[in-house]
Amino acid sequence: MKKKDIYIGISLIAIVAIAGGIGLIFILNQPQPQEEGYKGLPADWSTAPNGAYFMLDNQTNTIKITLSDILEGIQLAMEEDEDTSGSRINEYKDVIFCYQFYYDDHLVTGVDLLNVLEKFDTFYANTMNLTAKGQTVQEQVSSQNIVQKMYKGPQDPLVIVIAADNKWLADSPLGDTYGNFSIIGKNWNVQCLNLEKIAVQDNWTVSVQVDGVEEYEITPQNKNLNEFTANYSYNRFDDWNFNRQYWGRNISEIISHTSANGKNYSLRLYAVDGVVSPSEDVAAYDQSDVEDGIVPPYIAADRVNKSQQDLTGVPLPDTNLLMCLVNKQREWGETGFGVTDPVWPYARELGYDSGPFSILVPGRPRAQYIKYLYLINVTITSS
Repeated sequence: MKKKDIYIGISLIAIVAIAGGIGLIFILNQPQPQEEGYKGLPADWSTAPNGAYFMLDNQTNTIKITLSDILEGIQLAMEEDEDTSGSRINEYKDVIFCYQFYYDDHLVTGVDLLNVLEKFDTFYANTMNLTAKGQTVQEQVSSQNIVQKMYKGPQDPLVIVIAADNKWLADSPLGDTYGNFSIIGKNWNVQCLNLEKIAVQDNWTVSVQVDGVEEYEITPQNKNLNEFTANYSYNRFDDWNFNRQYWGRNISEIISHTSANGKNYSLRLYAVDGVVSPSEDVAAYDQSDVEDGIVPPYIAADRVNKSQQDLTGVPLPDTNLLMCLVNKQREWGETGFGVTDPVWPYARELGYDSGPFSILVPGRPRAQYIKYLYLINVTITSS
């Protein structure tokens, strides 16, 4: 072999070796796939920027909310998901639920804004201003609108984003713009990137109108005026039973603050998700229903314990309890379809999933109650 051939052979080996080394370096420097954890969160929570925070001004206090606080609530949601009993084992705790969806071509994970408010005892917020870091222009959203679009309706989530593409938000491709927290929604026109502060502007209230004119209003400040509390329960085998202590104001007591007091009237209750009680296809409650109590069954659908042998069912037992505007409750262990929820060790405010104001009507089954109440509409029928 000529020296020239030897030199060429050596050169080729060197080139191949160099190319192999470059290839190895290239491979080693490729971004490694991020392991996916719970609902798109990073699997390794030890890397979380736990001290990252935004502020909440709830008109009473200014609170620093950290990522660590939020992850505590998510942990409770994970425990419920992992439980195989079908029971809401953490229902009375500060659970924070996650949502995952695509946004700007990135898979984002966020948490329920209203769950976060509840964790910090902000149960009655309605309108909120959202401020981004370095910005003075504010976005605005209301809890009533969230109930209409997210909890009911199209169920489009509005969330505080904390992760994207299986990375903590600030470490993700969105991090430069989104920071550690951003508020976005699926099919929402609300966006607050790099969240700095949530400021509550006003509260959820219940308007009491008589013949179309507001004469009284239930607010967080007077919700416990002449407070009433009682235990109400009933048993049934064809659906969930009911067994709770509740706190609130009886509707009859509320009516006493209006011009309908001492007169004959009819009454319907309205929720922000469009539910009306009683529904428009049946008779409205009258003065006797409100002030003396329901005589079961109010309508045929109120009968319970229906079976193939008894398609009619039976009415709920009579009770001397009156319909009540409820803001707080404690469950004593309820059963349905073979599942039993735990006894709550303490009472808690209804929060946004069931309220913050709801109506309990003793003598009627729970399906006929109403959540998200915003209007009590009274019509005087005679003096």
